Amino acid sequence: MPHDLAPAPEILRVENLTKHFPIRRGAVLQRVTGTVKAVDGVSFSVPAGRTLGLVGESGCGKSTIGRLLVRLIDVTSGSIHLDGADITHLKGEELFRRRQDLQFVFQDPMSSLNPRMRVEDIVAEPLLVRGTDGVACRTRVAELLDLVGLSRGHARRFPHEFSGGQRQRIGIARALATNPRFIVCDEAVSALDVSVQAQILNLLKRLQVDLGLSYLFVAHDLSVVKHVSQEVAVMYLGRIIEIGDRRRIYASPAHPYTQALLSAVPRVGAVSRKGAGRQVLAGELPDPINPPGGCAFHTRCAHAMPRCSVERPELEHVSKGHHAACHLVG
Repeated sequence: MPHDLAPAPEILRVENLTKHFPIRRGAVLQRVTGTVKAVDGVSFSVPAGRTLGLVGESGCGKSTIGRLLVRLIDVTSGSIHLDGADITHLKGEELFRRRQDLQFVFQDPMSSLNPRMRVEDIVAEPLLVRGTDGVACRTRVAELLDLVGLSRGHARRFPHEFSGGQRQRIGIARALATNPRFIVCDEAVSALDVSVQAQILNLLKRLQVDLGLSYLFVAHDLSVVKHVSQEVAVMYLGRIIEIGDRRRIYASPAHPYTQALLSAVPRVGAVSRKGAGRQVLAGELPDPINPPGGCAFHTRCAHAMPRCSVERPELEHVSKGHHAACHLVG
């Protein structure tokens, strides 16, 4: 695990995080016939008040990591530390207490909001669960709606009466209800129009400054990640293959996969650098049930060497605050 990626104080650290989903066959016996390695030995940290952007193709394990961090699903192995305390295996009352510091903003604001509940009830629900009385709840709901740019008159409406961007603001208000310190934003703007995306991103950045929040920002759009993140981690088939300071990764990506992703980002009116034409990846994402040996990316890599098919690379130092898992590094 690289130790110079995240200066202290760290709010969150994960080490060798792993999540395997068993594949079962048979209507009665349900025999395990295989395993999907959704997350396979991932380590990173998030400094307090900062954002780690997590990017990669669909199916690489980004959203699974987000759900592991807030303990929506249990880990297979590895550890999750929040403020130095191990929360990996907390259960019951202990997990309930810790969960107020960890919240989640979902991708689809419509499906994540109960269509039969009014906005005031949606936002107040986390408070009521924790025993806040009715008067304090109403006061807090009004404060939260103001905080995310909605009026107090919106409190009596239902989710279907709002636009997509407004619904996402409601989801953010609900996430803020318990005064969390760390929020997972799972593709939080991908379902929104581009102009609305910018509004929500600016809101998240303002809230980060005003409230001292830390984010894991999961996305597939690298231009969005560049706008909101200080550090970036690139995932491929369950593993982080490049991680570091945003400026270094965007200026000098070390892994061929990261280079290909960045070459596909549209640049309106920009002149491409010499030799920096778009790199088209060959083939499809490998089957996570039966991944390739060695470096999982070698089946699609134009620079693959014989050792790539048999030896799995680990994260190596590229420059200060920048590491990549590739045999070309070093």
